[in-house]
Amino acid sequence: MRIVARTGSMRDLSDPELWDFAQACAEARRLAAEPGLLPQARMASATLVVAAVAAALPVPGGAQNRTRSSGSSQVHVALLRFGSHGPAVAAVQRRLGIAADGIFGPITRAAVRSFQRQHGLLVDGIVGPQTRAALGRTASGGRERFIRAWWVVPVQRALGVPADGLYGPISRAAVRAYQKRHGLIVDGIVGPQTLGALGIARASSPAPPSKPHRTKRHASQPSSSGARVAAVAQRYLGIPYRWGGESPSTGFDCSGFVWYVFSRVGVSLPRVVSAQYAVGSRVSRGNLRPGDVVFFDGLGHDGIYIGGGRFVHSPHSGDVVKISSIHDSWYHSRWVGARRVV
Repeated sequence: MRIVARTGSMRDLSDPELWDFAQACAEARRLAAEPGLLPQARMASATLVVAAVAAALPVPGGAQNRTRSSGSSQVHVALLRFGSHGPAVAAVQRRLGIAADGIFGPITRAAVRSFQRQHGLLVDGIVGPQTRAALGRTASGGRERFIRAWWVVPVQRALGVPADGLYGPISRAAVRAYQKRHGLIVDGIVGPQTLGALGIARASSPAPPSKPHRTKRHASQPSSSGARVAAVAQRYLGIPYRWGGESPSTGFDCSGFVWYVFSRVGVSLPRVVSAQYAVGSRVSRGNLRPGDVVFFDGLGHDGIYIGGGRFVHSPHSGDVVKISSIHDSWYHSRWVGARRVV
């Protein structure tokens, strides 16, 4: 049996993948001489070569009944790499959950490298026998599943991955990386906390017509930016109070918490309460909406309004970031005002 590597271009003899491939071929050729091995490979077409080579490798601790067969055949091993194109590339792209245009370009190479990194393979961006076999196992074993949901495209766009509407290994890896960077549970699951951190909320169904009086409350409806501020604020519930603190790792005081949350959505605020009260526009207590900053106790304390009469804040020493009501007697009696920053 002859096994021929085919790439569509001249190979660099210093390329480690070429030597690894040559070693795999030699091993396959040696094992092919033993009884009963590679019966499928002798009938394989060029598209089945990787499975044939993978089948030729011994299984640790396994035993096989072998029967001798004779004859020779030629099997082509296609190594897919940057610049390759055709149906084989499209098949790999579908396995990776990216747009299947059949062109092995920068996005495909990055997706291959990410897959290799996740599965403990040599990270070279080339789809050789080991990477193809791992892709095949993933598809047949159901270890990676693709999800279609309303949130997939918004999440993909927010994370800068191809927005194809399929939540697969590439999108899942991007979500894990985001979760790790932002102190969330790193599980690759896009749940309420991850969506909140990304500032993504499902659009509600349009309100039925013929209720013109609803327009009177338009000013109090949450903006997308304000909703995102409110969602980010709730990510830090339970972080301990610390005077002068302004990060989750050290703890927060009240203005440090407000300053940090707004910084996470790209809004720069002053650091102290009195200076924060000078930013934005004044809002009455009856027109509050999520994302507004609320102030109390003669500008000695502030927090972030999240709707329903509630706000998130870091109250005092010995306490933690938590949700309170602006209608509680202490806060109601010490109300100063509110400012709309976003």
